[in-house]
This record gives sequence, C-alpha cells and structure tokens, in this order.
Amino acid sequence: MAGIEPLRVAITNKYKNDHGLEYDPKTEIVVTAGACEALGIAMLTLMNSGDEILVPSPYFPAYLDQAIIADVKLVEVPLKMENNFSLKVEDLAKRITDKTKIILINTPHNPTGAIIGKEDLEKIAKLAIEKDLIVISDETYDQFIFKGKHESIASIPGMKERTIIINSASKTYSMTGWRIGYAMGPAHIIKYLLKTHQNF
Repeated sequence: MAGIEPLRVAITNKYKNDHGLEYDPKTEIVVTAGACEALGIAMLTLMNSGDEILVPSPYFPAYLDQAIIADVKLVEVPLKMENNFSLKVEDLAKRITDKTKIILINTPHNPTGAIIGKEDLEKIAKLAIEKDLIVISDETYDQFIFKGKHESIASIPGMKERTIIINSASKTYSMTGWRIGYAMGPAHIIKYLLKTHQNF
C-alpha cells in the first residue's frame, strides 16, 4: 500500500542527497495518487472537524477543496507584494488560535514563484515548535529554482519530527498523468496516513 520499495528507496535517497535528511523507506513514506492525494489525506488524518490550517494566499486552489472535504477551516495568510510574496512569521503568528493545528507552506510557491529563505524558515520553525503545530511542506516545485538551492523546513533542528513533506513527479519530471506523489514524515504519523490512503 505504501508504494513499491524501489520507488520509496529512490525518493528517500533524493532527500538524503539533497538535504541530508534520513527517512526510513519502510516506515516514513507513503506513495500516493499525486501530491493532491497526499495533501488531502494529511488533512483528513491529522485534523478534526473545525480545526484550522494556515495557508499562504494566494494558493493552489486544491488546498481549499481539500479543506472543505476534511471539514476544516482554511485560514488565509496574505502574501504581500512589498515582501516579494515571501511568507512572514508575524503574519502567521497573528492568525494562530486554539483551533490551529497545521501550518501549510509551499516553497517555491504556486502561483507567485516566491521562495521562503532559510532565515524565514527558521522563524516559522521556531513558531511551530513554540505552538506545537505540525507543518505540511508542499515541495512540489523544489527544482524550479534558478538561483541558489531549495531548503526544506524539515532540515531545521526540531522540525523533521513535526513536518510532513509533500512532493510529486508531476512537475519536475513532467509525469502529471502518472499520478505519483508522496508524503514523508515521522513513522508514527505516516502509519496513520497510510491507513487513510489504503481506504482511498
């Protein structure tokens, strides 16, 4: 159900080579029907009805549809032109309530192309740890960078254990119709995402 082993090994090797992140291909990854399913099962599995997920806005339209299906509230965090559409931690912090469970980040960002730099990722990580929030990191466009290198928030100390990385073969490899996506994260979370995935 988690996907064929050679594919899981290849994906975990990519993250080891690119970011120095070690994931167990047996317990810390589930291959899904595209990144959209990975995002959807993460919301369904990790959130209860009425919980809130913070999402930078504008955003990929499927985020809202998935939130509606999961019966959770999508809280928009506006990306400002004067900040080059980069997500700022103060804009996240003022929208956190006792119902907030997840911060969703998307870098490089669809549709603005903005990249969250390492300094801002560290601030977001600090906030997530302080507020005990899970981060869903949509890294579907991780190879669409023309200067520098993609940084994953999971690389920041204390974040691997509270981050679900979502990625896909659709964009980088132009394999949209193959519907190959995946979610990677701590084994104690992935085992429940796998149960939801199994039933879809």
